[in-house]
Amino acid sequence: MTAHFRVLEETDLGAVFALTRKAGLNRERAEADWCTRARWLFFDSRHLVQDAVPPPPGLIAEIDGEMAGFVGYSYRRFRRGGKEFNAVVLNDYAVHPKRRGVLGLELNQHTIAAFQSRGAPYVILGLHHTREAALIWARHGAGPVRDSNATYTGLVSAANAIASRTGLAPRLARLAAPIARMRGHREIQRRPLPDGVRLAWLSRLDEAAGLDGLLAGFGRSHAAGVSRTRDYLAWRYEAHPKAAYRFLAIRAEDGLAGLLVLGHGAKGAGYVMEAIHGPDLPGGAETMVDAMVQASAQAGIGHLLAKSTSTGLARVMRARGFVRESKAHDQFWVYPEALVADDSIYTYGDFKDD
Repeated sequence: MTAHFRVLEETDLGAVFALTRKAGLNRERAEADWCTRARWLFFDSRHLVQDAVPPPPGLIAEIDGEMAGFVGYSYRRFRRGGKEFNAVVLNDYAVHPKRRGVLGLELNQHTIAAFQSRGAPYVILGLHHTREAALIWARHGAGPVRDSNATYTGLVSAANAIASRTGLAPRLARLAAPIARMRGHREIQRRPLPDGVRLAWLSRLDEAAGLDGLLAGFGRSHAAGVSRTRDYLAWRYEAHPKAAYRFLAIRAEDGLAGLLVLGHGAKGAGYVMEAIHGPDLPGGAETMVDAMVQASAQAGIGHLLAKSTSTGLARVMRARGFVRESKAHDQFWVYPEALVADDSIYTYGDFKDD
């Protein structure tokens, strides 16, 4: 049977959510929450790209008048070799169980053709949740971002972990923490920050004087990746429907030298969404990791998780006691493969949008 493809409209969101449920996605999410997230992710992100004609928010496949497949489009700018490109991230890929096979490949092919045919071709970015998906996109000409299969996990505060998991009052949790340590639950090694380095929580990004300069230097220090700009960070974190993120400024004597964005999860878990620093940060990656650990403990986080393809951050996290766990395949890919670089930016901010 021939599939008909059309652009997603906002009135389709309820039906798309139902399709994702049939495809095994969003089992724990309410429809209203998913639709709110979809408006933010697919429709509101379009202002981030430079295109004379607004790009589509998503693609729907119909067979015999019924919705059979869907892929959502979320937008970014992508930097490679000193040049900026429009980029689209593929989200909530779903095919009805009875239509799997050829239809999934057709969704891929229509997506590639649509974005190659625009005035300025787009970079296409996506997440591999299975090895099979990785192989399919490799056949299309996409390349994996090295080390995007790795997750780093560390216990930053036994007391916070106990309090969040048991409901104990903080004072009682602190009393119980030594018992957890004796049982082998080792906390991440903490070290003092270099002289002159100060940490300050921010209510909003516009409180970070010098942010634009920091972001520009951070972008130049990596060969490729999603462009971290003020507009992008404001949309990604401040305009997020839940807006449950915390910002930490890392200041040195010469001004803003780093920015940390933390997200909170279940049972006291925390996520390093962004770990941005420039060449002016004394101690470099070591100071960034020490700031991550200190700030997370202050924020009530027990276990801290991070994704980073930065070899400097990864090396320091391992040295401080973070455990590295890896999937069998890299999870982030870029099309075309020629735009992949060994030194690419990739964090939980690229991976976790809920």
